[in-house]
Parts: sequence; C-alpha cells; structure tokens
Amino acid sequence: GVMTIIGTMSTMAVGVTTPLDCYVGLGIGSNSPAFEIDDPNGILGCQYDINNTRLFVEHMSSPASSKDHPGANYAGVKQLFPVSTRADMYVGGAYALDSDQMDGGVYVIGGLETGGESVKIYSEYITPMSDLGDGMAHAGVKFIF
Repeated sequence: GVMTIIGTMSTMAVGVTTPLDCYVGLGIGSNSPAFEIDDPNGILGCQYDINNTRLFVEHMSSPASSKDHPGANYAGVKQLFPVSTRADMYVGGAYALDSDQMDGGVYVIGGLETGGESVKIYSEYITPMSDLGDGMAHAGVKFIF
C-alpha cells in the first residue's frame, strides 16, 4: 500500500543522496515461530561497509499483506568474508524492535550474497539468540542504490 511506496521511495532517495548503500528487495522465507512474515517478503535497508565490517538497518514485511504493520525492524553488524570478487559470506548480530512480526532482542545472522554493484542475490538465516533453531531462512534479490 501507501506505506510500502513511501518506504521504497525514501530508501532509494537516501541511497542516491548519501554514502550509504541502500536497497529494496523481494524474497521468500521459511516458516518460523520467531517471524510472522507472509511470502513474498520485501526488504528495505541501508548499509555501510568499513573494510570487511558492515553496519546495517533493515525492515522486512510482506508487500502482499496489509496486516503486518510495523513489520520486522532490526539493526546490527555483519562480518564479511569474501569468497570471490563477486560473493561474500557473512555472520553477525542484530538487535530487533519488538513487533507483532518479530520478538525484540538479539538475533544471529549468517548468509551469502553474490552479484554486481547494483543487483545482489542473497540467502540468509536469521534467528533469535535465545533459540538458534527458531529462525527463518530466506532468499531473494536486492536492488542497491
């Protein structure tokens, strides 16, 4: 709806006008008690890399559902491990705000992304620190601005 359009346009504008790499994306995820996000899931975020350390903020929700406001919102840090010139593996942590879609607290993240400067394909697993088997695997494509 309107909030998705505003969020997408705002994320793109921040990415174009600042040194941050901001992205919008679309993906699918596994069922998880820790996340109540319908598929397809959409992501909006901004990141900043310092050497092989990535600082990021991200929002995940379902653009197909009007009932998942405010979505999953979290921020954290990832350590990047280059696999090739076009691919990075990463592991990190994030702090999530409490919402109907995601319990607040500390989360562990691991994943892989590959692609060019403006389009990336990613796969990751994000799980609460309190129950590492309660997470969500998701994958998709990100368009970076």
